[in-house]
Amino acid sequence: MGYWIGRMDKGGEILAPGDPLSLVQYIDARDLAEWVVRMVERGEIGTYNAAGPAMPMGIGELLGATRSMFSTPVRFTWIPSYWLIQQGVKTRDPSIFWVRPPESREPEEEWVSYKVSSAKAIGKGLAFRPLATTLQDMMAHYRDLSPENQAKFVTEWRPQSEQQLLTAWHSYTVKAGICQSPSAHG
Repeated sequence: MGYWIGRMDKGGEILAPGDPLSLVQYIDARDLAEWVVRMVERGEIGTYNAAGPAMPMGIGELLGATRSMFSTPVRFTWIPSYWLIQQGVKTRDPSIFWVRPPESREPEEEWVSYKVSSAKAIGKGLAFRPLATTLQDMMAHYRDLSPENQAKFVTEWRPQSEQQLLTAWHSYTVKAGICQSPSAHG
């Protein structure tokens, strides 16, 4: 989520990949660490999936929560997965929580799903702090960094690459006669 904090801090139009309702999973490293320590202290062993949140969350909801932390004007442009795939964008290139739809995944991407069950770990005490707490703490950490280190938050997804894709998407939608409603921009 560091990418999104760094990117939203810059403001402007932001490429949002895929479908805003696509599920995402994440975990605050502190939640995972606290749970692992408790498991070790109790002598628990086994294989567990440890990802949150406890309730399903779409990427649109996650990005909306992140955006709420900024006063900088931000506008999302949701670009469908099929179009990003046609442009040669790899899901592993940008650090932006994007997973190809199952029908278009490459063999090496099959392991990525954002649909793993953490029920077993939750049953053993894995708990998740509120997203707002994680985001506030990440924001405080980000603000404490030097400008050089803040820039590292977005190095994997170069601004010029994002801008080139946004420009190409807007051109494509005009040529194809695709009407994007204001709600499509988040």
